[in-house]
Amino acid sequence: MPIIEMFNKDMLKGKQKVMEGVVEKMSAPSWRGVRTEVRLLTGPRLLLYIKGAEYDTFYPGSLIRFYAAKIERIKNRSDRHGNGFDAVSWWMQKNIMFKAYTHYPMMCIAVGEKKGILTRIETMRLKIIALLKKCLSSNKRVFGLSVALLTGEKAWIPYRLKKVFYAAGIGHILAVSGLHMTIAAGLTGWFLAVMLLRSPTLSLLLPVRPIASLVGCLASLCYAMLAGFSPSSLRSFIMITAFGISFAIKRRTFSMGSLFLACWVCLLINPLFLKNPGFLLSFSAVFFLILYGKWIRGKGEDSPFFLCYFASLIRLSLIAWLATAPITIYFFREVSLVSIFSNIIAIPILSLFILPLLIIGLLLAAIHLKIPLFYGLLSVGLNALMDIASIFHVINMKIAHFLRLTSHISFFYEGSLAPAFICFYYTALFVIGIRVYLLNATSITN
Repeated sequence: MPIIEMFNKDMLKGKQKVMEGVVEKMSAPSWRGVRTEVRLLTGPRLLLYIKGAEYDTFYPGSLIRFYAAKIERIKNRSDRHGNGFDAVSWWMQKNIMFKAYTHYPMMCIAVGEKKGILTRIETMRLKIIALLKKCLSSNKRVFGLSVALLTGEKAWIPYRLKKVFYAAGIGHILAVSGLHMTIAAGLTGWFLAVMLLRSPTLSLLLPVRPIASLVGCLASLCYAMLAGFSPSSLRSFIMITAFGISFAIKRRTFSMGSLFLACWVCLLINPLFLKNPGFLLSFSAVFFLILYGKWIRGKGEDSPFFLCYFASLIRLSLIAWLATAPITIYFFREVSLVSIFSNIIAIPILSLFILPLLIIGLLLAAIHLKIPLFYGLLSVGLNALMDIASIFHVINMKIAHFLRLTSHISFFYEGSLAPAFICFYYTALFVIGIRVYLLNATSITN
């Protein structure tokens, strides 16, 4: 019998109680304590809940010895309708099948350190959270939202606030994706290019364009590390790197080819990403946004710039919603009915105001330069984002209540979808996209 299977049986029978392991992830807030991921010295990885501990009690890389008061398999939780999130598949992607409970300091102590590359990255994420807490600790909701926007870690956000964001259709901004990383890479590359071009000597001696592009790619790598190399951040990093290298060597880029390369690399790293909702939502949205790209940009009408920009935003939000709605219903049993409109308002505010301020604020905090007016302005932006989410959350609930009273359309709002229907839906959306692409190509040539 394999060692891991013997170990699993011993755990369930209660024979394995005192254990030692290495903390591999930064601790995240949980009920009356924290939760973290531990690789046991004599067994598999484990999800460990530590009651009474703080997020900085055990750093990533800490070797801990603990007494497991309770050990159980991770199970799916369902509501009264039989719906629920597939927690088993989610944790299986991280090679975790069991969770254990202990108490600090009576049942859990640190006995040493075992540092590695991944644990050092997690330690850096923890230090960034500590910097944000020092600057934005006055408001728990603002602090939690800033942590999610920068690192993709949503455990610091109150549960009700997360539900509000998802119901409003803008919950995707809480996960680090292409929007966040493109802004980080673009700001870094632009700032470096401006600095180099200010010097006539350096601008003549150095290839400014390739250097700025490659440094932007390096910035996206750092951001992916801050996000813990989640599927969406990994996809964004690979695509940004492909575009950056092509831009540096003055070669034409192929968006769909970059997306397929990112998909291949992600699945090569972890084939179980195919069951990850974030992976499927990220690739589905980007695939159809690229496919419908010419239609989203429009045909160059003679309308004013503002109207063309607003129309493009509506088309982009519509395609993103159509590309992700079935997957959202399948995994989470709900979908926002106001996502198209909430994203039109929230995304420009996030990309043009909040994210740049967050990145600059993090750099200022790293050099111990705290400007109250700056962080006050950042708090105003984050509070405005929460107000937008709350307004659209109320609108979404009103619409959902109305549909439940008048028809059976609520099935598409809360319930499950058959895989066959999802396949048919995406096939139809793909065929329509090809047709729209060909029509736009024909009109441009004519």
